[in-house]
Amino acid sequence: MNQTRFFCETPKPIPESIRPHSLTPVGTNKYGVPIDQWATFTRKQKQGYYRRFRRQQIRKDPARYKAYRADFNARRQQCRKNHLDAYLMKERKRYNENKEYFRESSRNSYWRHREKKLERYRRTQAAARAKRMITLSPELVYRMIDKAIPKAIPHFVRDDVISSMCLAVLEGQLFVENIEKEATNFLKDHNRMFDTFKTLSLDAPIAGTDLRRIDLLIAE
Repeated sequence: MNQTRFFCETPKPIPESIRPHSLTPVGTNKYGVPIDQWATFTRKQKQGYYRRFRRQQIRKDPARYKAYRADFNARRQQCRKNHLDAYLMKERKRYNENKEYFRESSRNSYWRHREKKLERYRRTQAAARAKRMITLSPELVYRMIDKAIPKAIPHFVRDDVISSMCLAVLEGQLFVENIEKEATNFLKDHNRMFDTFKTLSLDAPIAGTDLRRIDLLIAE
């Protein structure tokens, strides 16, 4: 009798959060729009539904949706590489059909990001100028760096800092006109890396005396 009642019971409805796509009502896509009505939508209307669906997914599980988008973008880029000629032909066709639209978009994008592009161009030119200068006249760059570092610093520290700054100029990370400004930062990075002027040895003598720091300790 218990078995009969068990098999006669109506099954509980599946929650929407774990409902598979196969149980979606027939004639409705994942955005909740009838398929026949979806076929009549324009591209902008479909994008509106897609954006709303994306916001809902982000609110539910941001980490999972971020991983999904990363995988989707990677697959799309790989598909573009595999069919590059077809993509270029399609883009060229779209450009020829809407030249004024793409030209206006390019102009708006340029004026919107003009300062960033100019700053990027200036940095590129400064890096190329620094590389060219250290390649043609390395002695001049070495003297400029040597002059920017204080003479009171120990020789082994100065040599390491000068070497790191020369390497930065050669790689284009340090500009010639910024050598005096950046010398302090390179010196700080060296001291932070090798713990210079912070950790003192107890066996080291005190300046001007014959005593060691360990001799000043009262307890063993």
